[in-house]
Amino acid sequence: MSHPYFSATEHSCDAVVLGCMDFRFWQAIVNYIQQQLGYSTFDLITEAGGTKALAEHTGEIYDDLLRELTIASTLHHIKTIILVNHEDCGGYGGKSAFASNALEREQHRMHLAQTKQILRKRYPTANVIALFAFFTQNGIDFETVE
Repeated sequence: MSHPYFSATEHSCDAVVLGCMDFRFWQAIVNYIQQQLGYSTFDLITEAGGTKALAEHTGEIYDDLLRELTIASTLHHIKTIILVNHEDCGGYGGKSAFASNALEREQHRMHLAQTKQILRKRYPTANVIALFAFFTQNGIDFETVE
């Protein structure tokens, strides 16, 4: 079965997504990026904790993520970088690592904003979008982080 987005001659895509590996969020993330943001094709880079390693400059992981982003940027002609962190992330110790939902959300907002700054300096022509995914009664929703 062929996929409508792929062709043997096309070697570029709309964006690269850097997010956590957590299985609970990926379908919602893909749907949101395609349906709400309008990006039909994108590379996926996953790391436990999403942007945590970049925000905290965590050694080899930091270097590996920047290398992967550079590959996506040069090989696939990426113009947009989408960062996604999420609620109850095991890379951060889960919900139990925070005294409240507000503190958890604030930590993610801070790391997303820091990572945006890092990537804007490294890739000055790229559009960088940061999202925080969270559970609702109806599933998963997203907020944009400036």
